[in-house]
Amino acid sequence: MNKNKVIIVVPDRTRNAHLREILPVVLKNLEQQATCRQDIEILIGLGLHEPMNKTQLIEMLGPTILDDYTVYNHSQQPAGLAYLGKTSLGVPRYLNKKLLSARKIITLGIVEPHLYAGYSGGIKTVAIGLAGDKTISYTHHPRFLDNKGTALGNVKTNLFQKTLVEIVKDLPITHSVNIVNNSHGKRLKIFSGKPAEVFKQAVTFADHLYRQHLPRIYDAAIAVIDKQKGANIYQASRAYNYLLNVPRPIVKPGGYVIVIADVPEGFGRGLGEQRFGKMLKKVKNLDHFIEQIKKGGCQAGEHRAYMVAKAIKKANLLFVSAQAPKLLHGTPIQGFSTTKEALAYIARDLARKPRVFKTDEVFNAIYSADMVK
Repeated sequence: MNKNKVIIVVPDRTRNAHLREILPVVLKNLEQQATCRQDIEILIGLGLHEPMNKTQLIEMLGPTILDDYTVYNHSQQPAGLAYLGKTSLGVPRYLNKKLLSARKIITLGIVEPHLYAGYSGGIKTVAIGLAGDKTISYTHHPRFLDNKGTALGNVKTNLFQKTLVEIVKDLPITHSVNIVNNSHGKRLKIFSGKPAEVFKQAVTFADHLYRQHLPRIYDAAIAVIDKQKGANIYQASRAYNYLLNVPRPIVKPGGYVIVIADVPEGFGRGLGEQRFGKMLKKVKNLDHFIEQIKKGGCQAGEHRAYMVAKAIKKANLLFVSAQAPKLLHGTPIQGFSTTKEALAYIARDLARKPRVFKTDEVFNAIYSADMVK
């Protein structure tokens, strides 16, 4: 066993952590502290998402990292996971076995609004990104998702966030690098240091940046999803809950949310994405489906269908892409090939021109309607 091993945990390609620029700086600092290259491993925090191929890794990490350092995709293979007991709420702690041989663990991540953790980044890169299926499924069960504290932008009274801390409590996570981007993915600020301290600092900065209060509600909202989050329907569908799962949604009850994304991967190719697609097609009666999941639970990935079903209780969900009509046939999300078609559908339904709010900041903003007009 290598007693000098240092593990750097980074997010996958669905989050723009500017790794091509930041990772070389972290590696240089380690080597200046007399850490040998052969003692450094880089783990990709995939959770249940699809493993990254060599081309994708080079695009994300840069052209020389794979040649100079050992890089691993996180795997859900049982042999690669270690069981570390349970949290105080009974969550089984299955984590990547490589973590157990590390002298030091460093996390790199993006701090942005997150539906369950309140804000992403920090130790979540390890606690979920390098967790086993059983851990992820347990934390993505309605017992967590429906908890009052599990809310966009909330970290102080959030059981999900508290559980992340407990999942990694025995690991030597000594340093975190947290990046805050603007709505177009431009890096605004980097917070580096002790994990708990820099996460708190990054959240404080991000919360002032991301909270947006609008003076009215709208008939419809259009969310234009960027290339990274719009790679598949699983990722892009989060936009529905980002706009609706807040105390004062900017869309009126029974209104409409249109998501526009290219989704070249369809529903997505990872285990979680595939589970989502299959489960979404089983949603026929909303109330029955929601009650069934509440009672019987679900696997991670399937939880996204549950969240979509809850969003439909608040508004009509429409999706626009060339593939949408075919992909979403037989699901409770209505697919359209063009935005014009989707807006025409809404106008017919309302018998008037809708009042529409449009945003490309859906994953980098927490919208609320302060005054209802």
